[in-house]
Amino acid sequence: MEKKNVAIVILAVILGASGVGNILLGMQLGLIEVVPPPKTQDMIFGAVSGNIVWLDPHMSYDTASNDVIDQIVEQLYQFNLSDPSFGMIPWLATDFPTISPNGLEYTISLRTGIKYHDGTDFNATTMKWSLDRLMYFMNYSSNADLPAPFNVPLPEGLLPTQLGILYEQPDGKRVINRTEIIGSHTIKIVLNAPKGSFMPVLAYTASGALSPTSTPPLRYYELSEKLVGTGPFIYKYYVADIEVKFDPNPDYWGTPENLGPTQLTSLTYSIIPDLTTMLQGLLAGDIDLTDSMLASFIPQLEADPDVVVIDAGNSLTIGWITFNYLRINVTMRKAIAWCYNYSYVIDVVTEGLNLRLPSPIPWGIPFANYSLNAPNYPDFVDYTTARNFLLNDAGYGATLAAAGITIASPDSAWIALATGLTPLESYNYSWNIGNDVARDQGERLAFDMEKIGVKLTVIGKAWADHLDDIVNNRDELDLYRLGWAPDYLDPENYINPMYDNGSATNGGNFWEYDVQTLMDDGLSETDPVKRKYIYDEIQRLMVEEYLPALFMYTGRNFDAWRVGVKGWQPNPLARVWFHPVYFE
Repeated sequence: MEKKNVAIVILAVILGASGVGNILLGMQLGLIEVVPPPKTQDMIFGAVSGNIVWLDPHMSYDTASNDVIDQIVEQLYQFNLSDPSFGMIPWLATDFPTISPNGLEYTISLRTGIKYHDGTDFNATTMKWSLDRLMYFMNYSSNADLPAPFNVPLPEGLLPTQLGILYEQPDGKRVINRTEIIGSHTIKIVLNAPKGSFMPVLAYTASGALSPTSTPPLRYYELSEKLVGTGPFIYKYYVADIEVKFDPNPDYWGTPENLGPTQLTSLTYSIIPDLTTMLQGLLAGDIDLTDSMLASFIPQLEADPDVVVIDAGNSLTIGWITFNYLRINVTMRKAIAWCYNYSYVIDVVTEGLNLRLPSPIPWGIPFANYSLNAPNYPDFVDYTTARNFLLNDAGYGATLAAAGITIASPDSAWIALATGLTPLESYNYSWNIGNDVARDQGERLAFDMEKIGVKLTVIGKAWADHLDDIVNNRDELDLYRLGWAPDYLDPENYINPMYDNGSATNGGNFWEYDVQTLMDDGLSETDPVKRKYIYDEIQRLMVEEYLPALFMYTGRNFDAWRVGVKGWQPNPLARVWFHPVYFE
């Protein structure tokens, strides 16, 4: 029985036969509209490889974890996702800060009337507490200069935050010297030195406000605990490989636009490691929305009248393969970089959903430079150049000569060397299980490296183990694949976390004096003209001389959702923000 007929039967019981006759007549004349039952406001988001690694914003440094935290914890400032330039807007702050002439003091007024999920008032005291806690986990000089309870060293076995690179100076000191309470809803953040990107950093996940009432002060949140913030959603639970569940915050303050609480009655991140399975779920109506895509599925999705597919242009997400700088010398790095078939990776492996990236900084971020002499850019493969790097090297050249290999040798001779008992070199490549694209990129790299006489073994690992190896077991890695979505819109965010000598995520052990000096200068320089020179030179050295990584591609931004989903904002920052989303 159709739903409209069910409604008529119910009315028949209430009104009797004559009443039903009048209703049917009214329907036939168009005087009475049959309204279907309202859509339940239960949102299911298809989160590919969405397992949380950390629930604590002061330690989390991966997209899956931050996507969860950002629905719960809010910052003083945010990037405006509906603005094409993604300008910053005050969020928990009432306005932009008053900055002292020397660039060291940021005085910020805070919004009033906001409460954390546990009922604690948001004010200057709690904001200061949150920033002090972040500084504590950096563990600089045993934290002796911090206020209680944070003026103690980290306990044995507790790792310093991996976010330190975002909040420290070149000399290792914290960027933030101290946070002062000026009034009940006014703080002053005092820096140790000027930082050109400090405002964008304040919009990053770790700069958010946490409740001192519920947050463990001297250790990180456990995955089994409930993170407490001021955001539009209340964290409910997480089940690995299954889902993350949120409830709406009925007392949410409503954003700067005064939108009030979310219209959703529940929010679920459905963790589906396989992208094909997830997109099939979208077609079947089991998934409402996703920001992940396979090119092969786009025609099916576009042909379905119940699905909307949006190509929102280029994204700022990048993919690259890092070299272990201590184990793979510059000659070999250049040979590998020039033998790799980037066009195959983009056109076949990623099915054309990406664009070639010739630099560590993608187009759309200030000072990105695409005019450099990047390997095989924009679209060709050059085994000859790759082989000449090795043949002209004293060590590799002698080995190749002993094997009877010259520049005139066919592919089969180089492949026989790579697959024989004594390849020219033998390396491993690590990728995170569930990311088939990362696996296939490694398989293609192994295929191409055989043509320069080198063997590559492709090894899949769980995402948490992959991250742990990058941070704690990096000497075991030869090459590994990683992707990056911007924490904030500044070129340093694509350079320092991966290549700074003091970064916990410099898993390739990269260090060159001239690049490190430039990175240090870029942190404190505030003049945009000087900053452009700094980042131009960093990119030139990395792309044309040192090659610490294979810079593969930057993404294209495809999102898809069921008809009736409203309020979702596609964006190149790869941010997910569900507060304005609802079902029509």
